[in-house]
Amino acid sequence: SMNVTTQKWKRCHDSRRDRGYFAQVYYKGDIYAIGTYSLVAAGTVERYSPFTDFWHLVSPIPKKLRSVGAAVVGDNLYITGGIESFSDVVDDKIYLFDYQKNENNERLKISNDTSCWIDVQARLLRPRYRHAAVGYKGKIWIAGGSFENFEITNTVEIYDPQTGNMVQGPS
Repeated sequence: SMNVTTQKWKRCHDSRRDRGYFAQVYYKGDIYAIGTYSLVAAGTVERYSPFTDFWHLVSPIPKKLRSVGAAVVGDNLYITGGIESFSDVVDDKIYLFDYQKNENNERLKISNDTSCWIDVQARLLRPRYRHAAVGYKGKIWIAGGSFENFEITNTVEIYDPQTGNMVQGPS
């Protein structure tokens, strides 16, 4: 972490997993590391609390996906695409991170026991992995990456969580 006052870096606590080709987002005060290129750790999710300098395990993605995209829109965290660990099938799904609600319909604290990923039923126009995803003006912009057979792309897709529509954006 960078101390902006002293302009010095400080080493923080290490993640529980070695990670490469993973998605990372800032969500509700924590940093989320989602997926990895490792076959063993694919689909894993951790959140880092800068206040406690500690990594917490979060419910894994429903599939053992590697090289996903992640974006935050409003109060929601989404992951897009990815490639399945052992089959190398490129995925076209979008998942929403949610946590269970109690009997009063109040959201519970995010933890390994109460969090889950929901398939939002929207699909990418074409399955992709190693792409960028960002929330911008209420939509998820999904850019670049690779398609099946390692075909690299500069195409952009735009997903609107409010309507569920996916459209082609400017390359």
